[in-house]
Amino acid sequence: MKNRRNYYRILHVQSDAPEAIIKASYRALMQKLKLHPDLGGDEWNATVLNEAYAVLSNPERRSAYDKTIARDKTTQRVDPRKTTQTQASKGPRHPESPCPGPRCPFCSTAIPVYGVKSPAADCPDCASPLQPVAHLRLEAASQRAVARMPRSAPLTFFTIENQKKGYAAILQDLSINGLQFLSNCKLLTQQIIRIDSDVLSATARITHSRKHSDRKRYLTGVEFVTLRFHTLQGTFVSEKA
Repeated sequence: MKNRRNYYRILHVQSDAPEAIIKASYRALMQKLKLHPDLGGDEWNATVLNEAYAVLSNPERRSAYDKTIARDKTTQRVDPRKTTQTQASKGPRHPESPCPGPRCPFCSTAIPVYGVKSPAADCPDCASPLQPVAHLRLEAASQRAVARMPRSAPLTFFTIENQKKGYAAILQDLSINGLQFLSNCKLLTQQIIRIDSDVLSATARITHSRKHSDRKRYLTGVEFVTLRFHTLQGTFVSEKA
């Protein structure tokens, strides 16, 4: 079935999110972000949110939905011509032994294993960097720190719902583990976003998002999932010891 709704994206959660996170995200969307019709939200959007929550909050319905989504993705990625050509050389297939492989942390697109190992690799669908941040931390451990990225530097972040234009933000603090930024948007804890700036590209998980002292903007903190500095020299770490 084409164009099946992705309930996880609708509720701003990952596919392995526990029930408590799903419930909290649903309530935040309906109440804090005022998507409920009684709070001025669009009735169609509320219907879709209710539909997603009804499935993901029910263990049996969620399990059946996950199996259907997995089957859809497998069907979409199978090329019958390639299957026919490789079947004889590789022998019989064993559906009971799946090998899902790595996926983009932002858009969940399947990634070839060799793509994850390349420091310069990007997701072919959303252009997120694929190198895990843990690898960069290990490399940086023996390198000297240099000037940090300037405070108040501009950056752009993207959500699943807005992958093209993104949202403007202002950097507040940066470390090898994550950063904080100011924006007009309140984001959900555990939500995955993509970040772009002149200095770095990253995918990151929201750790907090709360009203700033100016009461107009939100201060959001993230921890990096994947990370690539466009140039290491002169930003946070040096390529040379």
